[in-house]
Amino acid sequence: MILARPTTLLHVEDQDLFHHAVEEGLEDAGVSVTLWRARDGTEALSILQDPALPFPDLILLDLFMHSMDGFEFLQRRMGLESFAAKVPVVILTTSRDEADMARARSLGVEPKAFFQKPIRYEELVGLLRQLGHLLAHPVEE
Repeated sequence: MILARPTTLLHVEDQDLFHHAVEEGLEDAGVSVTLWRARDGTEALSILQDPALPFPDLILLDLFMHSMDGFEFLQRRMGLESFAAKVPVVILTTSRDEADMARARSLGVEPKAFFQKPIRYEELVGLLRQLGHLLAHPVEE
């Protein structure tokens, strides 16, 4: 299998410990991607609006961060160039509130793309492995 292009994952997370767990989890899952990090929604929007950068293939988003939280990021992202607004988002959050899930869905997040922290490391690796399969763009030789 040859990848059509490098795949990029934007991780929007303010907690260093969880970001490092995602870095290690990608490695343990055997998922080779370019991993970018934004510490809040403001940084994530800057990345999406930087003309020198390609759009990420997937956004892994925390909902509760300082400065701009995940909800505000999702809302502002909807107003961006059409493709930036359509980059798939997977939520990893501490919230167990059904209202938060409904709010995220109303802002374009698929119902099955909502996961709760804390998550056991083995579950995180499994989730990242599944996401890795979604990110791969095979090309016929």
